[in-house]
Amino acid sequence: MSATTGTPDGAHVVHVVETLGMGGMERAIATLCRTLRARQIRTSVIAMKQLGAVADELRDMGVPVHLAGVPVSPPD
Repeated sequence: MSATTGTPDGAHVVHVVETLGMGGMERAIATLCRTLRARQIRTSVIAMKQLGAVADELRDMGVPVHLAGVPVSPPD
């Protein structure tokens, strides 16, 4: 247990999202990753369908970003 963060040593939070465009949820993920990294907690993000502008921002912060490659469904 880390004395500074109160989390288990080696903690790693993985966020799984649909896309990483410029929506509110995506902004919240970026803010959360920034906060966790400042507390020495490793983070990474998996986008299920597509990357976007927030993916670049996360990578610039040093957050690993992965694309799962789930096919995008056409609208009904």
